[in-house]
Amino acid sequence: MSAESTRFRHGVPDDLPYLAELKSRVYRGASQEDWLKRWSWEFQGHPWKPKEIASTTLLTTRNADIVAAIGWIPTRLVHGGREHHAVFGCDLFVDPDIQGGGLGKKMIDRVVSECPDSLWSNFPGAGARSYEGRGFTPIAPVNFMILVFDPGSVLRIRSKRALGAMASLTAAPLRAVSRARFRSLSLPPGVAVSAPPTFGKEFDLIRESLPTQGLVRLRRDAAYLQWRYRDCPFGPYHVRLAMDAQGPAGYVVYRTRIHKGERLGIINELEVHPRSPGLAVPLLGVAVRELLNDQVGFIRALPTDSEKRLLFRRFGFIDSRRTPYLYVAPGATERLGLPLESDRWCLSMGDTDLDYS
Repeated sequence: MSAESTRFRHGVPDDLPYLAELKSRVYRGASQEDWLKRWSWEFQGHPWKPKEIASTTLLTTRNADIVAAIGWIPTRLVHGGREHHAVFGCDLFVDPDIQGGGLGKKMIDRVVSECPDSLWSNFPGAGARSYEGRGFTPIAPVNFMILVFDPGSVLRIRSKRALGAMASLTAAPLRAVSRARFRSLSLPPGVAVSAPPTFGKEFDLIRESLPTQGLVRLRRDAAYLQWRYRDCPFGPYHVRLAMDAQGPAGYVVYRTRIHKGERLGIINELEVHPRSPGLAVPLLGVAVRELLNDQVGFIRALPTDSEKRLLFRRFGFIDSRRTPYLYVAPGATERLGLPLESDRWCLSMGDTDLDYS
């Protein structure tokens, strides 16, 4: 592709039909309807999108035809008492006819030139080595841990090929034990749980109470949560807010979706006020019980800080081997004073569950 024929520009709503058609060519079977809904919500309607740009997408055109696109999500990193504006890069796709020519790397580097404090995730392998080879800083060993609840379900899937029909019989006792454990959990005395229709100031009070010393956290205030879970065209999401005598005590967000023919439960958010650390387990139990009542076969979560990982492991969640790494744009860790150890990053559980390709 010659430099003369190549142009970069931000996407606008009129580009959507062409983008949807290109994406369906790159990812065969991808739903154009879902992606169109996603684009307007995520890349144009984000509450932190800069007003001076039409969208948080960058397009590459050749002779006026769109041949590649990439998106990013504005975010706020809180660390050391300071808040940093950053972005998560996502949703890169290139016309199949010109793949392999390095355009994807150029698109990422172009976003980095606009958003130098950007974060990217990739699975270990060739793609990850490409990031490291271009000066991106890996946050090692892991940041996103995909975990699956219900060891009986995991055993059934993994042993199906080896044991055939016997796999389900072998897994049944484990499924019964793990489900009974969560159904037996109860809330502490004096704690009431409600299902608020919107995210209000109660959620900000909980967020502001969370410890930040030494940790990198995402700012997930009520306005952000409202956009992420109530304005989202996918879902529905279920929100449960716990209150005690002193006020807001914790919340959990979860949903059900169909994934590869299975009913999959996803726990998106779990936060508890520091004065009520014992509430985390029963609040998790509230979500799991309702998901089990919805007949899910699996429950997935993405706890990124070590304390939450231990909590989930205690109750039957199993680490997945498929774990992406986080890569920070060149120079950003030094510029922002960010730690390199993954256990000092406490990122979101809730941003990889959506029903689009």
